[in-house]
Amino acid sequence: MKIVFICPTAKDNHFMIEPLSVGYLSSYLKSKGYNDIELYFGAFTKEKDIALKCAKADIVGFSTASPHITQGIRIANLIKKQNPNVVTVVGGSHATALPERTLKQCLPIDVVVRGEAEETFYELIKAIEDKKDFSHINGITYRKGKEIISNPNVKLIQDIDKIPHPDRELMKQDMFIKMNLKIGKKISWMWYF
Repeated sequence: MKIVFICPTAKDNHFMIEPLSVGYLSSYLKSKGYNDIELYFGAFTKEKDIALKCAKADIVGFSTASPHITQGIRIANLIKKQNPNVVTVVGGSHATALPERTLKQCLPIDVVVRGEAEETFYELIKAIEDKKDFSHINGITYRKGKEIISNPNVKLIQDIDKIPHPDRELMKQDMFIKMNLKIGKKISWMWYF
C-alpha cells in the first residue's frame, strides 16, 4: 500500500510549520507495518510535480486548514486525472469543522477524516486493502455513489502514549530548521497536551 501525504499551502504563502499531525500519522502507520509513505508540501513543490509523484499511490491524504483547501482541491484534481482509482482523503481543521460541505465543494475528495486521525486512518487503509465498505469506520464522512454519509464520531484516544513520536524524518525537519534560521531562530514545533 503506497500512501502519500500532501500539505497544501495558502495562495502565495511560502511559510509552513512542521506538519506534526502528518508526522504522528506516519509514525503510527509505520508501527502497524506501513512503510511506503511519502510527504510533499505545496509551498515547496509544484502542483504538477506533486501529482506526478502520486501516480502510483493507493491513498493520498491532504492535511488542510481553511486557507489551504483551494490548493488541495487543485492538486487532488490533477491526481485524479492521472490516477482515477486513488482514494483521496482530507483531514485537518477545515474538513473536521465542515465535513459534508467539504465533500460537496471538493469533488475530487473521496473521504473526510474528522478529528484524531491515527486509528481512523489506519482503519480506512485496512478497509481499502480488504475491499470492504466504510460503514464500520467511525470518524469519517464519505461518498457512497451520489450520497454523502457521515459515520458517528470517533472516540478520543485515551492513552496518547500509545501514539509514537512524530516521524520527523518524513516531515523533513531539517528543511524547516533551515527555513527558520533565515529569520534567526532555530526552532522545532511540538504539541502539548
